[in-house]
Formats: sequence, C-alpha cells, structure tokens
Amino acid sequence: MPKPEPISELPEPIFDDENPEWTEEDFARALPPEFLPPEVLALFPNTVARLRAKGLIP
Repeated sequence: MPKPEPISELPEPIFDDENPEWTEEDFARALPPEFLPPEVLALFPNTVARLRAKGLIP
C-alpha cells in the first residue's frame, strides 16, 4: 500500500469571533468534566467511561 503524500500547505485558520481561541487564563479557570451535571455528562459516554475507570464518578 503506498504511503499518502504529505500535506504541502496547511489550510488557513478559521477565526470565529463568537468562539475565540482559548488563552492560558481560560485553561487555568476551566473545570474538569467530573464537575458537569450528570445530565450533561451523560451526553458524552466516552468521558463517562473514562471517569468511571479512574473512580472519579460512580
């Protein structure tokens, strides 16, 4: 099977004023997923499985 050719140019970044890129301060204030309400956390089954495996949620 032939190897795919490398991408020669990166696509132009998309800027969204309604959803700006996170800053270091944003990451510092962010809470981990175990702080989400159960009904919101239930929408992300892979996260739930990872948190249960770590013993962070029942």
